[in-house]
Amino acid sequence: MKKYLILAVVTLLAVALSACSGNVKSNDTSAENTTTQVSTSVNETAQTSNAELPKIYNPTNVEIRDNEDENKVIIESSQIEYVCLLNDINGMVLNMKLTADGTDKFADYTKNNIGSAVRFVINGKTVSKPQINVEITDGNINFKGDYTNEEYAAIFSEIKSK
Repeated sequence: MKKYLILAVVTLLAVALSACSGNVKSNDTSAENTTTQVSTSVNETAQTSNAELPKIYNPTNVEIRDNEDENKVIIESSQIEYVCLLNDINGMVLNMKLTADGTDKFADYTKNNIGSAVRFVINGKTVSKPQINVEITDGNINFKGDYTNEEYAAIFSEIKSK
């Protein structure tokens, strides 16, 4: 029975990985305990299908800003291809896919700022301050915080597209 359950979970995981792309790091190894993390390493990730969790393409009111200088915009809305919600084994994760230009810019920024935090901003309001755990070179960013699924849904509903 246990063998079939493991096989079913592995099969579901393989199917789900074709959904909204991105990876989640769920272990906080930083000296300071932050409520959110940004990472692209794979730990235990399970995702639901795109049909259940739609993508918002070309968001107009989302930015990533520097944590120290909140007026310094690192990633503008025009550098974000889409935003979607993922459902990982520990709950919801907000995933962002950057454009090629945004990917290059964020890779450079994260390379030089590992251990620092950034601000995830919607409508000019900071929603979270995730810590950069690794250099992010593939343009997939996951924001995992201490939010309920309902709170993630509310944050997601504030994102507007063109």
